[in-house]
Amino acid sequence: MGNHNIFIAECKYWSGAKGLGNTLDQLLRYVTWRDTKTSIIKFVDRKSFTPIVEEATKTMGAHPLLVHQPKKEGDTRFRYTLKHPDDPKRLISMTMLLFHIPKPTSSP
Repeated sequence: MGNHNIFIAECKYWSGAKGLGNTLDQLLRYVTWRDTKTSIIKFVDRKSFTPIVEEATKTMGAHPLLVHQPKKEGDTRFRYTLKHPDDPKRLISMTMLLFHIPKPTSSP
């Protein structure tokens, strides 16, 4: 494909809802008209994981470029459809993946 992207992903550690929103906005700044497949991968190192999944889906569901609520493809995998930031008639498929990798606890 020459100099064109075929897939764009952002991989980061969970830093809260604001961090997720910033990650999505960052990813959307990268996309060109040809880029229709994207992903956000978040690594969560906190013990309590379910509240993070809930917060992440709530945050994504409030994004102004979201076309409709996600297709849930697993407990921690969600596929969203977003409007392209430069061309609202062009749609982007964005998959959010959350991975739970809690910090090990020290044993006495």
